[in-house]
Amino acid sequence: LPEIPPVYGDMKVLEYLKFVAELKKLDSHTRNADIKQVMDLTKLHEMKDRLIRNLSKGYKQRVGIAGAMVGDPEILIFDEPTVGLDPKQILEIRDLIRDLSEKHTILLSSHIMQEVSAVCNEIIIINEGKMIVKDKPENISAHIEQTHELTMEIKGNKELVRSILSGIEHITEYKVTDSEDDEICKAMVISEADSDIRETVFYAL
Repeated sequence: LPEIPPVYGDMKVLEYLKFVAELKKLDSHTRNADIKQVMDLTKLHEMKDRLIRNLSKGYKQRVGIAGAMVGDPEILIFDEPTVGLDPKQILEIRDLIRDLSEKHTILLSSHIMQEVSAVCNEIIIINEGKMIVKDKPENISAHIEQTHELTMEIKGNKELVRSILSGIEHITEYKVTDSEDDEICKAMVISEADSDIRETVFYAL
């Protein structure tokens, strides 16, 4: 399910779900029962004869989720499923995702930590395509607190930057590399566990 649900506004809810079922080549004998089950889970029965374009954003999201669920896939992938929803709709979609997770594996992509913590039982944090943390929600904050790594882009001479960083107290490790711009270098600094050196580094530079 992409961030913006790929639904057709000129179709009615039930009509759209039947269309999706045909695309997925569901058995014609069990198709209606499958759609009914999906509508039960997403609470869409009252909206089945409404045009999708006339639905609220929350219900359009439900229709998108229902479309993804048609055919009972083992894995559901949701990208930013609550973006643009009001607080009540956010809670409803989170509840729905939790219910679905009892029988499906769900991969949820989001930059909102509160949302991830509310619905996921394992979190992976990815930075520039690399996995940097994988743990349970209750342990993530501890990882963040233990990470005292500062990454910077600095306008200035690489050797001068190295000499400045080498003289700053509490820095345990640093690395200065070139960037695509000759006037700018990249620096990665690791400090002692109980120190926040951002202000010190800023003024030193």
